[in-house]
Amino acid sequence: MTRVELRGLRKDFGRVTVVPDLDLTIDAGEFVALVGPSGCGKSTVLRMVAGLEPVTRGSITFDGRDVSYSDPKERNVAMVFQSYALYPHMTVAKNMSFNLELAGRTADEIERAVQNAASLLRLEDLLDRKPNQLSGGQRQRVAMGRAMVRNPALFLFDEPLSNLDAQLRVKMRSEIKLLHRKLNITTIYVTHDQIEAMTLADKIVVLNDGRIEQVGRPMELYARPANRFVAEFIGSPAMNMIPASLCDRKLVFSGGEMGYAYPPEERQQEVILGLRPEHLSLSDQPTGITGNVTLVEPTGAQTSLLLDVGGSSVVAVLDGTVTAEVDREVFLAIDPANVHLFDPRDGKRLPQECVF
Repeated sequence: MTRVELRGLRKDFGRVTVVPDLDLTIDAGEFVALVGPSGCGKSTVLRMVAGLEPVTRGSITFDGRDVSYSDPKERNVAMVFQSYALYPHMTVAKNMSFNLELAGRTADEIERAVQNAASLLRLEDLLDRKPNQLSGGQRQRVAMGRAMVRNPALFLFDEPLSNLDAQLRVKMRSEIKLLHRKLNITTIYVTHDQIEAMTLADKIVVLNDGRIEQVGRPMELYARPANRFVAEFIGSPAMNMIPASLCDRKLVFSGGEMGYAYPPEERQQEVILGLRPEHLSLSDQPTGITGNVTLVEPTGAQTSLLLDVGGSSVVAVLDGTVTAEVDREVFLAIDPANVHLFDPRDGKRLPQECVF
């Protein structure tokens, strides 16, 4: 297991700074997901850790050893890419063993490594096939096996599931998580899919324009996002954001109002009210949010309602047995324990004592 430390890590492409002075510690054996929108710098960070992209400034250390300017082969890392990058003319076994052969390993060592990886990944019956005879999920497992046989100090995944269909992605998520539990190798996983990050990672790093917005365990980011960016990025559907005002011990917004326990300021204060769709429920009384239903989306276990609340769109995720009709007025109850308030100027979460 390897402890990874990034200190003041910076990457410039000409005059454009993609990653400005990033600091991050990844503990030994930890599974860390780097998430963020396209172009936020997450893959660039991964490539610098792998040695595929030179650093502009700062340091990368593995267990205290500075590898900032070391060649990729000196870092003992294994990377699984978005594309499977398998040799089409080679069998599964040959694809998995090829790098070991280049490294001069003995035939017995190679055989043991390939068989161990094939057993873990359930590839024993596929070793004689070629990539064009495999499904997408099987090819991805072969790519993972090729990385595993090297017994790396660090696993790096760069959006490995993005080419798979939705059902297969769910299955492969489970397989990657089980594999990490068995091998316990430090892993850095890059994805733009926050569901992947939530389900796989011990710790999530949310990036935005190359900067870290928040680091924490999945449920910490979900329950207490540091700012509006994290709140809207983590969670699906995204958190509802409603302009509101705090005044006279009330939170007032278009479509409703509710009391609050602690006034952050004596004067009126403009805020952004954040409500997760799954924390709203239907009510018989107009004590929370009043809005008109514009869309009903039944998905089986759940039903999503899209409401027009005084010009703002609000999504509510309700039990699948709930029935609702378009163009009907409905009342939604707000759970005070799950209210989030953000400063509209900088997007930062307001202190806990400001919440109900």
